[in-house]
This record gives sequence, C-alpha cells and structure tokens, in this order.
Amino acid sequence: FPLGSLVPVTTVCLGLFAVGVTGNMVTVLLIGRYQDMRTTTNLYLASMAVSDLFILLGLPFDLYRLWRSRPWVFGSLLCRLSLYLGEGCTSATLVHMTALSVERYLAICRPLRACVLVTRSRVPVLIAALWAAALLSAGPFFFLVVTLSPGAPPSPPSGPEAAALFSRECRPSRAQLSALRIMLWVTTAYFFLPFLCLSILYGLAGRELWKTRGLLQGPAALGREKDHRQTVRVLIVVVLAFIACWLPFHIGRIIYINTEDTRMMYFSQYFNIVALQLFYLSASINPILYNLISKKYRAAACKLL
Repeated sequence: FPLGSLVPVTTVCLGLFAVGVTGNMVTVLLIGRYQDMRTTTNLYLASMAVSDLFILLGLPFDLYRLWRSRPWVFGSLLCRLSLYLGEGCTSATLVHMTALSVERYLAICRPLRACVLVTRSRVPVLIAALWAAALLSAGPFFFLVVTLSPGAPPSPPSGPEAAALFSRECRPSRAQLSALRIMLWVTTAYFFLPFLCLSILYGLAGRELWKTRGLLQGPAALGREKDHRQTVRVLIVVVLAFIACWLPFHIGRIIYINTEDTRMMYFSQYFNIVALQLFYLSASINPILYNLISKKYRAAACKLL
C-alpha cells in the first residue's frame, strides 16, 4: 500500500486502540468495583469488554502486516494466536449478545421464569460456558496459519538462512487454504444466524413493552418497566453498532475468498482496509455508547475517574 494510505489508516487505528483499551478497562473496573453496577446484564457487558480488549491486542499485528507483510518476526505461536484470539473473541461477543437477548426476553416476557433461571450467581457460570464454547469453535483457526518462507528476498541476502528469515510470512499454506476458506464461510454464517435470533427476541420484547405501556401501576412496577426500556435501548444500540461495524468486515472476507480477478483483488485490498478499521471501531465504541445512553454508567465512570 502507498504511504499516503498507510499513514491515515495507522493514525485512525492507533486512536481506536487508545480509546478502546481505556474505555473497556474502565467498563470492567467500574462493573467490578461498584455493587449497584453488578446487574446480570452488566456482567455480560463486562465480559464483552474483556473480549474487546483481547480483540484490540491483535491490532498492532495487523498494522505490522499492513506496513510489512514480510518478514514475520514474532514467531509461529503469535502467528497462530493472532488469528485464533481474534476469531475466538468475535465468536464470544456474538454468543454473549445472543445470551443477553434471551435474558432480556425472559425478563420482559416471562418474568416469573426469569426469576428462577436468571440469577446473579448463575450468570458467571453461563459466561464461562459461553467463553468455552466460543474458544472451542474457533479452535481450527489455530492450526490454519503457519510461518512460511515462500520465496527469496528482493535483494541478495548474506546466505540461505537470511533469505528464509527475510521472506517468512504468517499465512495459510497452500494445503490449508481450502480449509481456511471453509472456516471463513462458517464464521460468516456464525455472524448472520445470531442476528436472526436477536431480531426475533428483541422484537418480541419490544412488543411486550409497548403492550404494557401505561397499564402498569405503582412505583415499583413503573421503575422496573423504565429499567427494562433503558436496558433494551442500550442493547439495541450496541447490536446496531456491532452490525454496522462487522458487516463490511464479513463482506470483505466473502469478496476476498472468491476473488481471482486482478482488478477485484485490488479493490478487495482497499475495501478490507476500511473494513479493518470498522472492525476495531466495534471493539472500541461500546464504552462510548454506554456513556452517551446510560446515566448510571456516566455517574459510575465519573465516580471511578
């Protein structure tokens, strides 16, 4: 890529890294520190913040690859982990959002059942199970990239070992490429299917809130309804931001794995640079959204800081 493209992309990504790491750490700290912030919903949001922090750890490696695709100097383990953690954490975010939609549906539409099933003591166990499922589902990605030495460097090195070192890349081998393509299709489906579930459950919850609007009496009932509306509003905004940021990323993947034409490959590279920035924006934006929408979050953040 030309320097005129790399410099602004790097500037944006470094800004997202700083904002994302700071914001997500604040989210985890204030939910962990203040008892009134430790609701079942906020426990999920804290876990999602941890997931976003792990996703942001992959940003420096992606920037390195943009500037220099070779040599890969971080070793075979980090080559594998950089892909595996990114895929595992994106899967974790998806299953957390799905679990949250189920919890909100139960709390609004089936409150008696929610009192039995959704308790503060059970949620950490469920969160651990969600992490285990997400990391296991991403397991194949750990084995689909390796450090390879595909060719000689552009200038003569001092010896064959130097040539191999200079040309080392972190990428799938030819034998692993077809398996990686299959896994990318699987993760794309893994992205779209949960949002069908989210749309249905939040639609049902929204309809229930609309039906009960004005029917509830008493301060306790009205307070619960207000909390439900606030929580659903926050979660819907988070989900919409997530879709807006991740949809181009998955479209870029589909274009890339189905492109053989040289001009389309050129377009794919630049499209994926934009998609990469949106991908990391999704890992940075949630604390900002919480701060804009939730008075309770703002008050707790001010108290913490």
